[in-house]
Formats: sequence, C-alpha cells, structure tokens
Amino acid sequence: MTERKHEQRVSDKDKFTFPDEGEDKFTFPDEGEDKFTFPDEGEDKFTSPDERGDKPVFTDERGDKPVFTDECEDKPGKPVFTDTDEQDAWTVMIADDEKSVHDMTQRLLRKFSFEGRGIRFLSAYSGEEAKAMIREHPETALILLDVVMETDHAGLDVVRHIRETLGNDLLQIVLRTGQPGQAPEMSVIAKYSINDYRSKTEMTMEKLFTAVTTSLRAYRLTQNLKKEMAERMKAETEAKLLAQEMELARHIQSSLIPEKPELSGYDIAASIDPADEVGGDYYDVISVAGHNWIVVGDVSGHGVTAGLVMMMVQTAIHTVLAGNPETPPSLLLSVINRTIFENIEKMDDSKHMTIIVLAGGKDGKFSFAGLHEDILIRRAATGKVEAVETDGMWIGLEDDISEMLSDDTLILEPGDCMVLFTDGITEARGGENSLFGDERLIRIIEESGDGPASQVHRNIITELEPWRKPDDVTLVVVKRV
Repeated sequence: MTERKHEQRVSDKDKFTFPDEGEDKFTFPDEGEDKFTFPDEGEDKFTSPDERGDKPVFTDERGDKPVFTDECEDKPGKPVFTDTDEQDAWTVMIADDEKSVHDMTQRLLRKFSFEGRGIRFLSAYSGEEAKAMIREHPETALILLDVVMETDHAGLDVVRHIRETLGNDLLQIVLRTGQPGQAPEMSVIAKYSINDYRSKTEMTMEKLFTAVTTSLRAYRLTQNLKKEMAERMKAETEAKLLAQEMELARHIQSSLIPEKPELSGYDIAASIDPADEVGGDYYDVISVAGHNWIVVGDVSGHGVTAGLVMMMVQTAIHTVLAGNPETPPSLLLSVINRTIFENIEKMDDSKHMTIIVLAGGKDGKFSFAGLHEDILIRRAATGKVEAVETDGMWIGLEDDISEMLSDDTLILEPGDCMVLFTDGITEARGGENSLFGDERLIRIIEESGDGPASQVHRNIITELEPWRKPDDVTLVVVKRV
C-alpha cells in the first residue's frame, strides 16, 4: 500500500496519535527530554530517543515498506528479538499496516520482561500475511492486531482464522484500531474470545505494558491448564486402557478355574476371591483318563506378576497330566518346578508358590505332595476337625526339588469333609488388627460339617465377609458322599 493510498483511507483523526496538550499526554518522566513524537503531516518519520543522543534513529526512505530501528533492523515479517535469548522469549506478533506502529511498539517493549523472558517480535502488514505467519509460528502467545488493514474487516478475518480455521484458542488477541467506528460488536468479542480491545489514541505506554503483561499471564495460565488437562486425559486414558487390560487378564485367569468343579463320588464347593483384579491363588479339579486330581496353590504376593506365575503353573500341570495322567503328585511338582523356576528367573522377580496336589480319590483314598496350609478334615464319626500337615518344598525357589518331595496318603470316609484353603482366610484382619485365624475356621467347619459342601463353604465365606482381606482368598470344600 502506498502512502498516498493510505492517506486517502485514513484521516488525520484516525492516525495513531497521542492526546492533545493538557490531556493524558504520553511522556517519559521528564517532559521534553525522552518524549516520543509522531510524524508531521505528509511525512512518515518516527523519532525516538537513542541511548547515544536525541537524534532520530531512522527515516523512511523506501516508500511504504516497513522500517526498523537500529536495534530492530531486519527483513519484514522475520522475527525480531529483544535482549532476551531466542529460546526463552515470548513470541508476540504485531499485525498492522502502519510501519510506525510496528516500530513504536517494538521500541516501547524493547526492555519488556515477564517471568524473566523478553519478547520475540513477528511483524505482519496485512491480514493475509498475519494468517500465514500464525500458521508458521503456532507458538505465538499474543497478537496485537489492527482491525482495519487491507480491508475494513481484515483484522476480524484474522480472528476468525485463528479461532475457527486453526482451532487455536490459546493465542491471546488484543485488537487495536485508529478508527473507533470500526470497533467489533460485543457479541463478536465474546464469540471469538478476543482478550482485549483498545483504541490507538488511548494506548499509553502504561496501558500497552498492562495489556501485554495481562495477555502473557493469561496465555501462560491457559497453556498450563491445557497441559494439565492433557496430562490428566492421558492419565485417564492410560488408566482406562490398563483397567481394560486388567479386566482381560482377570477374565483369562478366571476362565482357567473350573466354575463348577465335579468329582465322581464327592460333593465339591469352591471359590477364589482375588485381592486385586488379577490374583495369585489357584485351584483346580482335573479328571484325565479316569484319574482325578485336586490342586490348590498360592503364589507369593498378588497382582499381575503373581497372576502370570499362577497361569504358568496351571498350564504346566495340565500339560504334564495330559501326557501322563498316572504321574505321582511328587513327580508332577518336581517336573513343573523346573519350568516355573526358569521362567521366574527370566522375569527377574522373586516369586514362589505354596501348593498341594492330591491324586486318586477312589474309595476315598488320596495320595498328596507339596508344602501348603494344613489339610483340615472334619470326621463324620466324631464331628471334630483333624489337621493333616503338608510337607515338601515350595516351587520356584530351587531348580531341583525332587529330593525334598514325598508322597503321603489320606482317606476320607463317607460323610467326611475336607477343606483346602489359602492363608488369605486365616490372615484376614479384624478389629485391633486381630486375625481370623485357624481356630475360628475349624469351629465353623465343625459346626457346619453335617451339611452339604456348599453349606460349609457358605458359612465360612459369610463369617469372613466383614474382615479385611489384604490377600487372595481361595476355599475348596470336598465332602465324600
């Protein structure tokens, strides 16, 4: 745009000027010493104090092209820096078709600092140039935007481009105009989140500093809020995905446990209640080629790693028994221990598993092996509980436990009730950190033992309900009919 065209469109009244003498005149502390002045009619000169004297620092000799001071000399549109390092500076765009406005603004803000950071200036001389520059510099924190440039609505077109086309609600927008009649309606200011509107004739140094400081503070607060919200959404998304994965793991694990275990000649009731989504307890009732097996185990700890070990044990047991259903309990544990020990070492985690394996069941006779909780048997003849100790070695601690294992036997008479459990029951916590304990469990079994397995199971779980259970709870009740 030439100077002539500019004068045809903008009247003297609408130029960027300061108030008349005696009003709110823009001056530096000493009147007449450090005063900013605007060009005389017909000129395009901007004078400003220089640290080396009071001479003008530049004069426009290039028509309507932008002119920069000696501190701000560069190509149009290219970033101009304050004394602050480029990486630390706030990016502020000046979008105005008057070159004197660019230079005056840069002069006034040359020593500006907010939160220890100066300003990196971008200069646009039309609405279209401002749009392109914002796309190129999305880090821009503030735009000081003229309403009237190449068109009467160029500034508002830039606003719509920022908010609607680019979807940028972070950039702070301060509208400035020398033509008050072109001020946007309040509805437009609200719709497009315009942060401030100023007439150029009222833009004193103090008001400019206030507008820039307020805008940068709002930008920083909004930026931090968006970052916090993004992090929160990411965390919520990750938590949701983790919950879905844990639910899948829990579903896979529960599918490995028999829902309604059955064993010919026996009434069985069983359950697992994991402390976490994935537990480390395990029970199984297996019938292979006429051979019956009952297994109860407890991996140290609980959670995902314990659940993985539990699933490895379940897979190993089924694999061994599918190939040789007549395997003695001690040999079964010795074989699966080698695999589990190697896998735990690869996981670089210290895990082990207490486990009891019972085989047989014909005529009430079982052979068993493994180190676990005592086997509790309520004898129908006496109504009293007999505790059968287990012996052997946990799996997962040593690579070879074959010499530590042996096979023992027990017999269930008709009406006898055998209870297998994990320590999540006996170590449940009550008031004053008291334990549920073995004696309480034995009492319930003795009082309930005349009923079916389901009644014994239900009575134990019901009495356990109000107790705090920091560990997985597994309960298997087997009654010979």
